[in-house]
Order: sequence, then structure tokens, then C-alpha cells
Amino acid sequence: MQKNIPIIAAAFVLSAGTAGYWLYSQNDSSSQTLTQQDPHLPSDQYNQSPDATGASMGDKEIAELNQLIDSFNDELAQTVDDEPLQDSEPLAITLWTPTDNLPSDGMLTLPEEVTDRTAINLDADELDVIATGDSVSFTLPGNHHYDAVIEKTTYNGNGDKTLTGYLAGTQSPDGGTYPVIITQGESTSFATITSPYGSYSMETINGQGWIYKNPPRSMLETAETDAIVPQESDHQH
Repeated sequence: MQKNIPIIAAAFVLSAGTAGYWLYSQNDSSSQTLTQQDPHLPSDQYNQSPDATGASMGDKEIAELNQLIDSFNDELAQTVDDEPLQDSEPLAITLWTPTDNLPSDGMLTLPEEVTDRTAINLDADELDVIATGDSVSFTLPGNHHYDAVIEKTTYNGNGDKTLTGYLAGTQSPDGGTYPVIITQGESTSFATITSPYGSYSMETINGQGWIYKNPPRSMLETAETDAIVPQESDHQH
């Protein structure tokens, strides 16, 4: 039905425009005829205002145009009543696929603490068409497969697109859902996924990147502490 409405509307606009143009041409031609000297017309009729004459001659045409508009409105309303609107089917898209080809050197260097990871290929064109109500499927390291339902789409001021959703068919220990957040930039994509097996991150540049399990925060904090805090010396000055 959604496809029929534009066709009917287009036909209405075309027909109304044609009728309007015909009305204009009739009035214009009538005006031009009256402005030419006709030896058979008395001088008072020859000098009659073309605008006034055109208005009186256009009443019938205007009434016919209104009838045309009413008939199209009736047909359009009847069509809508007979065929209820139907929403398009939600999309189901595989978000990324594992690959043996590792990202190029210098791209997306991960912390040494990240050990559970999988190289992936992501199709940005597929990600671009995902919207609210669609579902995406993906595989996490450890061969954990999930589907996620997208419940919100946000277009950010910098041009990025953010999809917010949750893992389908899975409840957290407190009875809630596991959140999924995916952000698509011009050439980069990011995601954070919470699952029964922990939290994961996805990062790609130009469709190449990683899906990896986030190390425990304590492990990262320990690594940062070891790197920036020197050991105290037993010798005091």
C-alpha cells in the first residue's frame, strides 16, 4: 500500500497541474483575443477589462478543477481504507565475519593484556542500513554467537551513527538485558557488548579490525601503575 500512495499522489498532482495549465491558457487566450481589434465589436465591448472577462469565463473551469480534486481525494481515501498500511520487514544482518587476515601493521594496536581476540571484517554498507527494529548477529571470541535487537538509532552532530540495543533471548542475573552499543563513523566503527561471558569491544578501520574481550579493570590498572610509578628505594637521602 505504501508504494501505491505515491503513485496516486503523483497522478493527482499531474492531473491537477494539467487542468490548472489548461485553465490558465484558456484565460490567457481569451484575454489576448479581447485585446485585438475586432471591427464587429462595439467600442465599449472592445475596451472591456481582460481581467474581468477572464474571471467570468473561468468560473466553470474552476468548478471542474475542484470536482477533479474531490474525485482524487475520494479515490485516495478509499484506497487507504481498503488496504491497511504495512510496515517493512525488519532486517537481519550479520555484523561482522571472522577472518584469518590480521589488520595491517600500525592499525588498532591492542593492549598487551588483551589475549582473547578475533580478527574480523565488517561491511560498512551493511551497517549503514541498520535502523531501529532491525537485528544484527555476531560471533564473539570463544565462538559465542548472539543476536542483538536495535531499539534506538541516534545521528550525532559529527556525522556518526549510534545504534543502541540488547542481546536477544538472554537475561542478566538481575533480570535485565545485556546492552549493545555500536557507533559508525566515516571510516571507523566501534562497539561495546556485554554478555554472560563478560564485556567485549569491537574496533575497525576501513572494515578491518578486532573483536576482543576486555581485560579485567584490575589488570589494566596494575599495568598502568607498574608503568608510571617507580619502586621506592631503601636508601633515603
